[in-house]
Amino acid sequence: MTRRTVERRPRFKPHEEVAQLLGYALGRAVGQNPGARLHAFTQPTTHVHERCIDAPGAGGHSALPRLRQRSFGRAARAIGARSGRGGALFQQDGHGNVEDHDRAALEQQLVYTWVQVVKDGIVDRLEDWPGVLVLPDR
Repeated sequence: MTRRTVERRPRFKPHEEVAQLLGYALGRAVGQNPGARLHAFTQPTTHVHERCIDAPGAGGHSALPRLRQRSFGRAARAIGARSGRGGALFQQDGHGNVEDHDRAALEQQLVYTWVQVVKDGIVDRLEDWPGVLVLPDR
C-alpha cells in the first residue's frame, strides 16, 4: 500500500521527531488491530509504503481499513500539529493498493519497500535512513 502527501509535498523530511511521530502512530494502530500483521514500512519524503498481511477476524472482516484509518489519522494530526499546518496531509483520492497472491510477488514488494529511500537517492545506505523503517527481524 502506498499513500502520497497532498500535492506530493515533502512532509516527511528525514528528521528524528517526524520518525518518532510516524512510528508512534503506526505502532499504536498495529497494536489495536491484531488481525493485521505489518511486515515492511518506510516513509520517503512525499509518501509512505507499507506491506501488511491481513488475517480477517470474526465475521471475516478485514483489519486493514481500521489499521490504515488509525495510523494515517494519527500521523496526519501529529505531523500537522508539528508543522503548524491544518488541512489534509494525505491526498484524498485514496491509496495505491497492491495485492500479492504468491510468494515471489510478496518478496518483490517487500524489497521494493525496504530499499525505496536508497533507490530514490535520499541516502546511500539503508542504515543511514533516519526515518521510520520496518525491516524483518534478524
